[in-house]
Amino acid sequence: MFEKYAAYSFEDFAQDEHFVKWVLSPGPQSDQYWNDFQETFPYQRPVVRRAIQTVQNLATASQTAVNQGDTEEIWANLQKSIASGKKHLKWWQRSWAKAAAAVVAAIGAGYLLFTLENGSRSHNPSLSFFTPDSLDILPDSELEQITNNTAAASVIILPDSSRVTLQPNGTIRYSNRNFSGATRNVQLIGEAFFEVTRDTERPFLVYSNGLITKVLGTSFNIRARKGSDNVTVVVRTGKVSVFAAPKNPQEDPESQGLILRANQQVDYSKRVEKFTRTLVPEPVPVLSTEELQQFAFQNAPVSDIFRALEKVYDTEILFDQELLSDCRLTSTLDDDVSLFEKLDVLCEAIDASYKVVDAQIVVSGKKCQ
Repeated sequence: MFEKYAAYSFEDFAQDEHFVKWVLSPGPQSDQYWNDFQETFPYQRPVVRRAIQTVQNLATASQTAVNQGDTEEIWANLQKSIASGKKHLKWWQRSWAKAAAAVVAAIGAGYLLFTLENGSRSHNPSLSFFTPDSLDILPDSELEQITNNTAAASVIILPDSSRVTLQPNGTIRYSNRNFSGATRNVQLIGEAFFEVTRDTERPFLVYSNGLITKVLGTSFNIRARKGSDNVTVVVRTGKVSVFAAPKNPQEDPESQGLILRANQQVDYSKRVEKFTRTLVPEPVPVLSTEELQQFAFQNAPVSDIFRALEKVYDTEILFDQELLSDCRLTSTLDDDVSLFEKLDVLCEAIDASYKVVDAQIVVSGKKCQ
C-alpha cells in the first residue's frame, strides 16, 4: 500500500492530497500510516521531513480560505505558466489566493509556482549567498534581519531565549512566526557565538555559506565571512552535527557530515566540499574548578591520568594500555596549565610522544622499565 510513495520527491509529497491532509490535520490513523511508511522505506525519511516543512510553511503563508473556483484558476494559471514560460506573482501575493494552504491543490500549485520562479526571486544583495532553506520561501515581511553595524560584538536574544553574540558586520535572519515550529532556523553571514537553549524536540539549525550546523542545546562559534568559500565551526560545550547543504533532496545530508564535541572544530571548504576536523588550538576544561581538584594522582598508572584528561577536556586519547601498563606518575590536573602543556610533561616523563589526528590525541611510546 506504500509502493506509490517509494520514489516520491518532496515536491510530490507536497502535492499529494493524503499527505497534505495528514500534515495539516493529523490523526491517529494517518500518523500510524505515515510512520509505517517511513519504517518501510527509511531512505524516504529526509524527503518526508522536507515535505512536511514545505507544507507547514506554505500553510502559514496566509489565513484566507480558497474556494473551488479559485483552486481551478490556480491550476489553469499553473498550466499556462509552464507552457508559456511566463513568470507570475508568487501564489501568496495574489489577492485571491492568500490562503491556498487550506486547499490541497492550491498548496501544490503554489509550491510549484515558487519552484519555477525561484531563480528570479528578489533578495537583499547582502544576503545573496545564503544557503536556501525553509526561510527562503517566506515573504520578507515575516523575517527578522539583524546586522551588527557597530565596532563591538552585539548580543541578540532569539525568541526561544537562545543567545547570539554577533561580531561586527555580521548578519542573522530568522522568522519570529516559525521559530516555535519543528525546527529553529537561523541564517548567518559573518561570525557569531551561539548559546542555544536546549530543546530536544526542536533542533536548532544554523545555515552559513553552504554548511548546516544542527544542535539541540550547546554553545559554539561559527565564522562564515561574506565572499568566502570557507566556514569554521568551533564547539565550546555539548555536541553539534555539521553537514553540507544537500544538492539532491532525496539525500540525507546529515549522514555525510560530522559530529563535533567540545574543544573540536571543523573547517569546511564549499569549493572542494571538504571537512577538516581537529582540536581547537587551546582546549578548555568542560568540568568546573571544584571537579578538577578531585583529580590528584600519587604513583598512579599513566593510563588513569590519560582517562582523567579525556573527561576533563571531553577529548579522546588513544594509547596502547598494555604497552604503558608499567608507567606510573604523580600528577595533578590544575586548570592553569593547558592540555598540551600537560601532555608535554606526561609524555616526556615516560619517554613518549603525541600528535593530534582527526580531533583525537594519539600517544606513542615504549614499555616502561
